[in-house]
Amino acid sequence: MARVPLAAVLVLTILAAPQAPAGEPAIPYPKALDAAAIAVPTLESIHDHALILGNGDINALLYSEGGNLVLRLTKNDVWDARLDTSNDPPLLPMARIRELAKGDWPKGGSFGGGWLNPDGSVHRGANSWSKPYPCPRACALVRLGSHPARPAWRRIRAQGRHNAWERKGDATVMSIQGKKGASNGYAFGPLGLSTADYPTLRVKLSGTGNARFFVDVMGKGNTVLFGSKWIETPTETEERTFKLPAGRQIERLILYTWTEDGKRAENRFEAVTLEGPKGKRPIDLTVIAPPSSAARLDVRRAVADVAGMPDGVPKAVVRALAGRNVFLIESNAQASLAPITSSHIPAATMGERDGATWLHQKFPADPDWPGMDFAVAVAAQGERKAVAIVTSFESKDVVAAALALARATAEGDPSALVERHEAAWRRFWAASGVDVGEPMLRAAWYRNLYFMRCVARPGAACVGG
Repeated sequence: MARVPLAAVLVLTILAAPQAPAGEPAIPYPKALDAAAIAVPTLESIHDHALILGNGDINALLYSEGGNLVLRLTKNDVWDARLDTSNDPPLLPMARIRELAKGDWPKGGSFGGGWLNPDGSVHRGANSWSKPYPCPRACALVRLGSHPARPAWRRIRAQGRHNAWERKGDATVMSIQGKKGASNGYAFGPLGLSTADYPTLRVKLSGTGNARFFVDVMGKGNTVLFGSKWIETPTETEERTFKLPAGRQIERLILYTWTEDGKRAENRFEAVTLEGPKGKRPIDLTVIAPPSSAARLDVRRAVADVAGMPDGVPKAVVRALAGRNVFLIESNAQASLAPITSSHIPAATMGERDGATWLHQKFPADPDWPGMDFAVAVAAQGERKAVAIVTSFESKDVVAAALALARATAEGDPSALVERHEAAWRRFWAASGVDVGEPMLRAAWYRNLYFMRCVARPGAACVGG
């Protein structure tokens, strides 16, 4: 096609989209849309590899963990909307603002002192802006697979032509070969430990003369609690000691290996140990996570296809059905439901009813907000699983409603469910289209429209920000 300005392409495409046969919308550039599909070589990182599924009201991240597939579910109207202002200072009167504007701002004054308020009052305690709410909340986790949940090492970086993690004798050898300065990394977790109990990390290792190592200690939300920076690897066995910040939660440890010259470099890790008031906590260097899997997200049809691996992540096909708030899953792996816990909300209740499982979560009320609750239900019919989400804005009995919706979907005609789902997405894509000579730009157009449609649709609550 001739190259024309992008703005012109968009206008002409939207105005001149081909007319569809009666009752069947036509997608302007189906090949361009198909080319925007997202393929990932692995699903082992929720931050780097997760696939997004949604219908504009319910949405989920699809990733793998410990050899199992995981769906992290949410819904747009699931909010903990409390706003605790009991310890907030009074609003600043205009008269006081004028005084400060004239130059009465004390030198070195801070907002914690009474000088800011005209009556000299000082408010103590946690203010509303120091609390983790109001905020949107994730609903639950659905795991597909039967691998036991236990900490294990998994690769998170592979910049070399050769990247390996091998057990040799009494040591685990990380090796890399590739471009000068290339590195690889392996992470161990989840841990769920505290630096109050284990404030010291010891690493015993040796390696080749062209190797360096790096240690990261990660906390909640993928935050870095401690980073060692790149350190020359000793060629004879030595122990290095690192002090960790106080009072923090340890979720993962990450070891990295760097080749200084591009030639094969090795770090031989003999021991990694956390120490503190609770004694020594050796990190098992022999446990490798079961293999993850490649996956493909077809944005045209809004379906994720996970290839699966022997003795690893199971094969699965997953949709967030466009016509109802249900995730439809085709997989022979067993499905289990788990809560997403927080110290700021009550524990969820769980149960089983006539072969279907459910989770019920309540969010407390405050003087200005009545609170809310939601339920997630999982029903199965052979290899077909249906995961429904219902909130108290939709039903007075969320558990019964979610169970009914999940069962009706699992027991329904799968071909009819899929056809209605794909028809809704055909209507969406028929509204506009783009085909330009730059593949990256073209893919960005379609993928961002797909992401928008996953989290927004007419009639649904606005996605939480």
